[in-house]
Amino acid sequence: MPNGAKPYPRDSYPRLKAACAIDETAALRSASWGLGQVLGENFRAAGFLTVQAMVEAMMADEALQLAAAVNFIAANRLDGRLRKHDWAGFAKGYNGASYAKNAYDIRLAEAFRKWSGIRDTPPPPAPVPIPQPPQPKGSTPAKAEPGKAGVRRGPFSRSLSGLCAAVLAPLVAAILSLFRKAPSLFRKVKP
Repeated sequence: MPNGAKPYPRDSYPRLKAACAIDETAALRSASWGLGQVLGENFRAAGFLTVQAMVEAMMADEALQLAAAVNFIAANRLDGRLRKHDWAGFAKGYNGASYAKNAYDIRLAEAFRKWSGIRDTPPPPAPVPIPQPPQPKGSTPAKAEPGKAGVRRGPFSRSLSGLCAAVLAPLVAAILSLFRKAPSLFRKVKP
């Protein structure tokens, strides 16, 4: 592992399963999920009503994992840091004050340079709605309010076009590439 990072212990899943037997909600909130490694305690910022809904989405689909990471970024107002290419500011907000220890800012800058130089990098896909818990029989589904259910409404909830897509596509591709190659790089580091 680069920069002295340690892999997750092999017994992580059995430990999580045992913790769930004691208190499922607390256990799920204490673990990081999906390609963006969003901590379960951040389920609301990721666009979910419950941590259980977040975990189910993380297990179901990679597009939902990306949507949750983007929602988390927007909810924590880190999207502006990305637009400005403020890699250190973004890394500090996403990973915590110890981000420099693992050179997250440098890795983001390098990935951005790499992906912006690739002409055929496809634009990001349209936002994917986040599944919500089923409604009880006979009840009328409530209309989704922005920030209450589904994909959080904000700068990333509309399809990108024109210059915005040209600027953000390589950035999103770079972040996605980093998430896929080294998800442990995006765990929240406690100060």
